[in-house]
Amino acid sequence: MRLVISVRFDHTRMKLASLLRAVGIAFASEGEVLTIPIADDALEALLGEIERGLTSAELEAARALILDGDGAPSVSDYLRASELSRVISQVRSRWLLDTLSDEAPVSFFQPIFDARTGAVFAREALLRVRRDGLYVGPGEAFRAASDQDLTQYLDRVARETAIASAARAGFPENIFVNFLPSAIYDPRTCLATTVQALREHGIAHERVVFEVVESDRIHDPHHLSTIIDSYRAQGFRVALDDLGAGYSSFTLLHHLRPDFVKLDMALVQNVDRDAFKSVLAGKLIDAARDLGIAIVAEGIEREEELAWVRERGVDYVQGFLLGRPDYVSP
Repeated sequence: MRLVISVRFDHTRMKLASLLRAVGIAFASEGEVLTIPIADDALEALLGEIERGLTSAELEAARALILDGDGAPSVSDYLRASELSRVISQVRSRWLLDTLSDEAPVSFFQPIFDARTGAVFAREALLRVRRDGLYVGPGEAFRAASDQDLTQYLDRVARETAIASAARAGFPENIFVNFLPSAIYDPRTCLATTVQALREHGIAHERVVFEVVESDRIHDPHHLSTIIDSYRAQGFRVALDDLGAGYSSFTLLHHLRPDFVKLDMALVQNVDRDAFKSVLAGKLIDAARDLGIAIVAEGIEREEELAWVRERGVDYVQGFLLGRPDYVSP
């Protein structure tokens, strides 16, 4: 295997060559191109050294590709080259491809409780993917999926896994199912397999709440509104997460008019003893109540936080104090 790196700037090329010599890596240099023979099991470590040795701007400016065999790179090979920073990310995220080829993702479920009665109101499905013998959460999994251009695939599989797992567990409550708006290119097409899964498992649409995750990263509210309208037309409800995490979530309230909002856990934690958080959280709760939107306080880890949000009249509560995510075994 060879790592081929094309570097336009002399200073960066000299810097990279010096780095490779310092760690004892042999390479060939021809013009702007450095060719580095490397074993597959040593590639990630080498790229880690390069990442630490170059600036982010230098990593963006350099182009790289990985080749098998000993032949000279063809024109088509060079056309496949991408930023060195992206090649590093892709190699680092190969674990996801290995995992998905061996086993499917699973769903853990965390309960959401009625704040007044304490009864379980719903269960939120949380994606887990195994890495190095341990389950990792959706953040790490979707970062790897993005590097491998698998975001749409993983988002769809996560939704279908959540539905199948909830049916297998026999949960009678509502089910919160997360989705990434950026993974939905056409609502009707992308939702078709989810609807089919619900039909196969006998889960009524009105029991399903689609939760918009990473709401602070949404750049096209109109597209998201189209998705939400399509979901609602089929009887689903919608939740917006991370209310209070950033300006965009306030803007989205106007565009989406969700059925539920989830008060950001960073705002909930220590809300009972932080005057700034108390005022802001209180205003958000009042606004949701005035708009007829049910509010979920998430991330509750202390009795004092639970007492505070109950006193302020939130509808539902969620957090490690009340119930941790649990795995639904096959």
